[in-house]
Amino acid sequence: MRVSLVSMPWQALHWPSLALSVLDTVLTDLGCEVTQIYGNLQFAEYLAGNHQTGGELSPDDYHIVCDTGFAYGVGEWVFSSALYEPGWRLTRFREHLEHKGYAHADAAERMHRLAPRFVELTADRVLATRPDLVGISSAFEQNVPSLALAAALKRRRPDLPIVMGGANCDGPMGAALHRNFPQLDYVVRGEGERPVRELLEAFAGQRAMADVTGLCWRDADGRAHENPYVARPTPGHLLPVAKVDPFFEAVHASPARPWINGLALRLETSRGCWWGEKRQCTFCGLNGGGIGFRSKPAKRAFDEISSAVAKFGVLDVMLSDNILDPSYFDTLLPWLAALDWDLNIFYEVKSNLKPEQMASLAAAGVTTVQPGIESLSSRVLALMNKGATGAAQVRALRLFREHGIHPMWNYLYGFPGERWLTDYAHVAEQIPALVHLPPPNGITRVTLDRFSPLFDDPTLGVDEPLLPAAWYPLVYDLDGEELLELAYTFEYPPKGIDDNDAAKLAIVVEQWRERSARSSMTCRAVDDVVVIEDRRIGWPARDHVLRGARASAYLALARHLTMPGLLAVLGDQPDLREWLGEWKADGLVYEDAGTWVALAVPGVRDAAA
Repeated sequence: MRVSLVSMPWQALHWPSLALSVLDTVLTDLGCEVTQIYGNLQFAEYLAGNHQTGGELSPDDYHIVCDTGFAYGVGEWVFSSALYEPGWRLTRFREHLEHKGYAHADAAERMHRLAPRFVELTADRVLATRPDLVGISSAFEQNVPSLALAAALKRRRPDLPIVMGGANCDGPMGAALHRNFPQLDYVVRGEGERPVRELLEAFAGQRAMADVTGLCWRDADGRAHENPYVARPTPGHLLPVAKVDPFFEAVHASPARPWINGLALRLETSRGCWWGEKRQCTFCGLNGGGIGFRSKPAKRAFDEISSAVAKFGVLDVMLSDNILDPSYFDTLLPWLAALDWDLNIFYEVKSNLKPEQMASLAAAGVTTVQPGIESLSSRVLALMNKGATGAAQVRALRLFREHGIHPMWNYLYGFPGERWLTDYAHVAEQIPALVHLPPPNGITRVTLDRFSPLFDDPTLGVDEPLLPAAWYPLVYDLDGEELLELAYTFEYPPKGIDDNDAAKLAIVVEQWRERSARSSMTCRAVDDVVVIEDRRIGWPARDHVLRGARASAYLALARHLTMPGLLAVLGDQPDLREWLGEWKADGLVYEDAGTWVALAVPGVRDAAA
């Protein structure tokens, strides 16, 4: 069987589609002849050709939609011209973008005009591979482009079986897509390895379609059927090796290559979330039915990463894992460190890492992490179910700065039950003391996503009737009930702090961002003396010298400690509260919910210390 696997816009241009590269391995092992088609890259090429012939669009506009479009439905609407008709709900959508303050509406409209012709060209490319089966992967902003392509293929070859899967097809979303879009013969819900094998068995007459795990399908009369949705995650030792060769062959030959900086390998070493198995973060809907944590054996993970780096000469490695396997601190990371390559690895981690674990990450070449900081208030973190305190998150930021690791994070707000005076005012007051630490990318009101506890459990505070995000009814020609089933992101009356209070937080966060690169505060210990060199923007340039018990107390606060915890380390210190008050006034410590942590980043520790 010849199978063409397609990734449409708006998959990022910098790395392979993990869905395509993993399913290629699965299908090849089953004896299929597989072609990967990067429709996203081809659309960037289409824009590059437009630019080179005097058009106003270029692949830079593609990047903008990838980076900023999902929250507003921009990428989906661009391709509504191909799924429905040019100018589809143009006035209403432009009004929506204007209301949201989106700055790139003109470019989106120009791409909207180009999309129908591009979809037809992509259908030509797919059919040129003479496929017996087409599989399309859809996540985030890929639904409408994928549906448009499927419709174009069906117009040309009505007998060509088309399968869609991916994150946009999980649970009820996949069933809604299948019910409403007859160009989709099959929709796979959940992880694809098992259903794809079973679907091929059904094609071969070895299994009934009704027995394929989680499949949506049509019978000979065109009636839609929905098999029971049962999450059957792929075990860690069976997670396939990603076949990324087709992406690198395509991107290196692409006319859009001059616009694509920072090529990276996109690989996985685990799936699911071991923290989410215990206490899922209330806002997180990423895993759907696959939250159970599974990881590849460390030796397999090492072999896959190291061989791919060596084969393609790409040192940037983006791991798709939702969370790093803790066992890798003793296996995978030291093995990568021993290679002594100049790797730039991205991992998602939990923020409660020990100093030696931070050092292990840095030694292995992990330069960027997504640590789930989210807030610096213990009470809001508890509302999120993060399992961390505000002081602990600040400590993590200090450790990341110490070890040269860049944490990517956003300050989230808008949780039911939060209040400005108890949960934000003291944080905003202390943020100027943090300007030497890695700042958030910005502040963001939390979204309500399908599969998250906030979505599933009204007792957490969102108990009003839910509506799909505002862009869904502007993009899809579906009634309200079907949109409720198809949507991933929803709207609800704002919770927590209001926009005025959020604006106050945004001001101090923006100052943090502006001052961070030019700020530093380090400490050095020699014998019983600690010298803190404060060179933070907004603070007097000065050196603080702490001696004796004061030095010991400050060094103890390298960990986040309560007053009883600090006294347990130091013994009775009648002046301790006075010291803490002075240090807080000087911005040398952070305090939240009665827990304190030192802010100065350790420098080179003298051997005598």
